Amino acid sequence: MRLGKSPTGYGRWTLQLLADNWVALEAEIDDARTKLERLNAANRSG
Repeated sequence: MRLGKSPTGYGRWTLQLLADNWVALEAEIDDARTKLERLNAANRSG
């Protein structure tokens, strides 16, 4: 896995930082999926 620069205030990535960022990314993906599903449903209903 290739990581970018560590977050401000941290000298390097830690397992906790990776876990926190993973959770945040999953939440963003779920939010985008929900919005797309609603958009597709609205387009189908006319």
